[in-house]
Amino acid sequence: FEFFSKVKELKVDGGRATEITYARQAEVLAGATAYDPIVNAGAIPSFRHTPDWSQLASPAPIFGKDPYSDAVADQVPGDLQLHVDTDFDWVVCALPAPVTASVLRGHAPYKALTRIESIPTVATLHVQTWFNDATSMLGWTSPAQVLGGFPQPLNSLHLRDAYLGIEGWAAPHVPRGLLYLSGPFGAGWDVDASNPAAREASDAAARAEAAKFVREELWRAMPVAKMGTPPCFDERLLFAPATPLDPMTDQLVRGNIDLSSRYVLIAPNGLRNRPTAAPPGISNLRLAGDWTRNGVDIPCIEGTVVSALSAASSILGEELEILW
Repeated sequence: FEFFSKVKELKVDGGRATEITYARQAEVLAGATAYDPIVNAGAIPSFRHTPDWSQLASPAPIFGKDPYSDAVADQVPGDLQLHVDTDFDWVVCALPAPVTASVLRGHAPYKALTRIESIPTVATLHVQTWFNDATSMLGWTSPAQVLGGFPQPLNSLHLRDAYLGIEGWAAPHVPRGLLYLSGPFGAGWDVDASNPAAREASDAAARAEAAKFVREELWRAMPVAKMGTPPCFDERLLFAPATPLDPMTDQLVRGNIDLSSRYVLIAPNGLRNRPTAAPPGISNLRLAGDWTRNGVDIPCIEGTVVSALSAASSILGEELEILW
């Protein structure tokens, strides 16, 4: 597995996938397959929030940048090209739908591929917020770990107090409550994620939406924190870390607008735009993802797994038992 290899294009010719072009974002010092992406959070192996620059040759073109950002096109000079019959026999494309549509651009004869760009997706908003007290002390009395039905864009709250023990906060200044908030970040933020100005505007909007929700809506889930008229959340109960997690807030706020992080939507009659794991007319290309037609057909991990098993079954030429 080669990190920092960013697929740019997949060529299809004569009913076969024939060439894959990658950009190399950085050179791994110990060799292309030797990069270790894991860091331990206590005893929990976790993916790093940012790349480990010490494992990369200097100067790395993406140094200090987000390698997953659509706005980051920096790369080592020259592309990497893989060719059918020399470098590969089969191609399994497990990229998100918008990214797949991008790398397959220009293949008009193959309707199963060109329709992928019509699969609707939406940007999402994610917030993590910490509290001085446990959420139960603030009035979260529901036995449920997840509550939904809140106003957009943060329509779902996920109770995560149990995660605090592995986050590595230094005593005595530690939080005792944690919520994840998430939902569709629509409202005009279907923007060109490669445009730095659009990204800056979306980041500002994400912070504003997060602050507004905490102030105006969060007290409904934790009524002990309610104050004032009209009612609002007592923001003095928010945990303030020694080092702010976000320069504008004491929360972790992220507007996910990149093609690789958008959320697949279900549209009326939308299944016709979804290809199966084995798109017709292309003998050596298989597709996997929750955006394929897989029998589950809703955006979830189960649909992703079933699609991957279907792709493997097709390559092996045998029926695999798929339970769902």
